[in-house]
Parts: sequence; structure tokens; C-alpha cells
Amino acid sequence: MLGEAGEWKPGRIVARPDVDGDGDTGPGIWVLAVDASWWPIAAADQVAVQGGGQAWAVIRASLRPSDFDPAIDYIRVEASPADV
Repeated sequence: MLGEAGEWKPGRIVARPDVDGDGDTGPGIWVLAVDASWWPIAAADQVAVQGGGQAWAVIRASLRPSDFDPAIDYIRVEASPADV
């Protein structure tokens, strides 16, 4: 898991398990946007929803810095559902 337990950061989840626009990753991939302070994130790391219940295993991650304001930097994470 990334970060200490209870150290929750804001993020965004695009739930597209049955539609995938990336031919390299195949179906069932979710795209997450997580706080840039977690960089670096490696394949096989896990990202979980605050309070538990849902988690994803990282397949690929890329840092997306802003050209205008570092406060809106984020990490784009492609992941598949994982056991909690």
C-alpha cells in the first residue's frame, strides 16, 4: 500500500472495467488519478479507497506534472482490481 495507514490523499477514479481505450492493457483496466506526492509508484503496488473495501494493483503509472501550478500535479495510474 502507498503511504501510511490513515494518510489519505484526494484522488479520482474512472470506472471503466468493461471498456478500455488502451490496446496494450486490455479490458478490465481502471484509470486512477492519485496525489503526486506518492511518486514514484511501481507496478504491483496497491492503491486503496479510504476506509477499505476496494483496492487496485498498479499495472503502470506516470507522473503528470502541470506546466502552470504544481498544486495540480497528479499520477495517472492504470490498475486492475486487487484483493483488499
